[in-house]
Amino acid sequence: MLNSWKEIAGYMGRGVRTVQRYEREYQLPVRRVRDKAHTSVLALAKELDDWLRLKPLHSLESSTIDPRSRHLLEEHKKTISTLESSLLAMNERLAEG
Repeated sequence: MLNSWKEIAGYMGRGVRTVQRYEREYQLPVRRVRDKAHTSVLALAKELDDWLRLKPLHSLESSTIDPRSRHLLEEHKKTISTLESSLLAMNERLAEG
């Protein structure tokens, strides 16, 4: 669980203002402590990962991603892909008995 804009931005390899814009313009899945625009936020890493799969960062701002963030994004994608493959293999083994 990520408990602030700063944590969310760090997880995504972006700036705070950028992820706030993603929430406004692209429905980034964050939750607010109170149902008001200027309150504390939190996000679940799994929901952010799912959102990234549906709206990859490169499609949002491909020309403005700095090299460090691009590297983090690529590592993040590889990790998600590896995890998905592992889960599929586990499900197949479980189905076989």
